[in-house]
Amino acid sequence: MEEYTLTTGSKTALIIFTVLLFFFSLFSFTAIVPGNPGLIIIPLTFLMGSGLLITSMVRRKIIRYSDRVIYIGTLRKRELMLDEIKGYRRNAKILILESVKEGKNIGINDYKSFRGMDLLISWIENTYPNLDPQDLKNNLEEVLKRSDLGATPEDREKRLHKAKEIALAYNIWGGVLGFFTIFITGKGATILLICYVLLVFIVLATGKQLIKFVSNNSTSVYPFVFIGFIIPVVSLFLQSLNYEFLSLHLIWLPGTIIAAFVFGGLLFTGINQSFRPIGTQVMLMLAISCLFAFGSLRMINCQFDDSTGRLYQAQVTDKWITKGKSTTYNILLGAWGQSAGGQRLTVSKRYYDKIYPGESLHLRLKRGALDMPWYYLVE
Repeated sequence: MEEYTLTTGSKTALIIFTVLLFFFSLFSFTAIVPGNPGLIIIPLTFLMGSGLLITSMVRRKIIRYSDRVIYIGTLRKRELMLDEIKGYRRNAKILILESVKEGKNIGINDYKSFRGMDLLISWIENTYPNLDPQDLKNNLEEVLKRSDLGATPEDREKRLHKAKEIALAYNIWGGVLGFFTIFITGKGATILLICYVLLVFIVLATGKQLIKFVSNNSTSVYPFVFIGFIIPVVSLFLQSLNYEFLSLHLIWLPGTIIAAFVFGGLLFTGINQSFRPIGTQVMLMLAISCLFAFGSLRMINCQFDDSTGRLYQAQVTDKWITKGKSTTYNILLGAWGQSAGGQRLTVSKRYYDKIYPGESLHLRLKRGALDMPWYYLVE
């Protein structure tokens, strides 16, 4: 029997991160939750993360017997008989022992953090084949056999090359657009971001199933458009967080519907059967679809709102400073207009220094282009 446990350096790093997450959870409880009770999920997430790190440090190990391999992970244990191992896959972050039986694979994240791992990897490489090169070869052969891509293998290879050029262009221009719209905002930038994101469906639908949403260059010849899609989506979503909504319940239904359509489109046109696990693709598509749906709705509702709005007066009940990678200045509001109060506003340092609890400020409440009321501070 050979047992491989985490190195001392890895355990030390886990302890440090555990302590940091624990203090972040305490900090969140005192600095964020008092003004936003609904955000209690943030400190609870940090606390859960610290617990998982401790569990990982104590549990994680690899055991090799004469007839089987056992991997004990953070939350579960996987076992694979040696004669069931078809081969392995490996990159900088994960080592996968693939089974001849569906669903029995062993995946070891951060495998280099285990003591003596070089010996185990050497044994694996000398005993089992690397499946990635064979999958890449098979994938290319499948593409070159498709008669709908051209009359000859050369024509089909040219079609694949053209698809790679289109995907690369989409990724590059998506990155450029996402970067510049961080600094250049407004209605035009919002329309451009939304249109560019939706352009992905034309790229995928006209790509003859050669262009995928995500791909792995070590096992698949298909190009992907993930980078050109995610950067504009994240830019759009982050910008949307600058707007304060009176209530978010009105956005859930339309947001869910839009997310479902975007997710369905990505799933139908962009799924990559050669990228494993399929579940990872699905979850990624779903998460990004939600970011786009809610980010675009928030931006359209606020940026395209031509209503004059109504001015309200609200009392400041508390104020505090949050320090981290950046310093934010927060004030807590009492009841005003249609609101029962409790909203937290992030303000400039100049405004923070001149306003105190008990004093009043002015808020402008607007209808919203999509009838989702939102407001902003009138300084």
